[in-house]
Amino acid sequence: MKFAEHLAAHITPEWRKQYISYEEMKAMLYAAVEQAPSSEVTEEDVITRYYARFDEQFFRVCDKELAKINTFFSEKMAEATRKYTTLKSDLQASKDQHGDGLRNRKGFAFLTKLKNVPARKMQDLKLAFSEFYLSLILLQNYQNLNFTGFRKILKKHDKLMTTSNGAKWREDNVDCSTFNTNKDIDKLIQEVEGTFTSELEQGDRQRAMKRLRVPPLGEAQSPWTTFKVGLFSGAFIVLVVSVILSGEPRGGRSSKTFLIRTLIIRTLTLFGPHYSDLFFKLY
Repeated sequence: MKFAEHLAAHITPEWRKQYISYEEMKAMLYAAVEQAPSSEVTEEDVITRYYARFDEQFFRVCDKELAKINTFFSEKMAEATRKYTTLKSDLQASKDQHGDGLRNRKGFAFLTKLKNVPARKMQDLKLAFSEFYLSLILLQNYQNLNFTGFRKILKKHDKLMTTSNGAKWREDNVDCSTFNTNKDIDKLIQEVEGTFTSELEQGDRQRAMKRLRVPPLGEAQSPWTTFKVGLFSGAFIVLVVSVILSGEPRGGRSSKTFLIRTLIIRTLTLFGPHYSDLFFKLY
């Protein structure tokens, strides 16, 4: 898969304009090559000046893109830090409200006892931490995609222009940029995993990671499960109608008992004849 397709498939839609403008920058490179003076009819110094002017324009765009990405990443990191502080406060308040006291656990020893803070229920806390964890993964993905985008586009620049200016610009600007060198996102992800495991899943890391990796919101139901539910629901409705229309047989058996018994037998038959046979024996 080409990087442009990979980028389009993995971006966070709400942040679309904050990613590197890879396609536009690639189009600039190809346009520059197509519009370059022919070496057969143009002096070498003219061609050199042409590519020098283009590089000046191209790297101005790179500067603008890098500034945009650095700013957005810094804002999101600050937002994530504030959010995590709030979540920890809510968790501590919930523990205090339920008489858990201030346990001297890693990551919570520094918290002071909070007053008048509405504590969330355990499930609400788990959901809040899961959603927050997902936002951290998306930010980490943003960081990686943009670095790869710069590396790819600058490598393409050097290949098309037959130069090493792109690699030099990356070393001087991207490699030491804020969004690339900041590792706080990795530390925050690890800390959230540890907190969620120890405080909300009683130390069960496997269960904690399953919950974090698959957030409760937006879970896609299995198509096979949907099919089975629809099939048996429809069959059940048909059985109810058919039993009602069949009426009560001759004999002293009450209509209510007959309808219930017939409905159970026909429903169990859907799962296999041995289930209905078992019902007859028990009945």
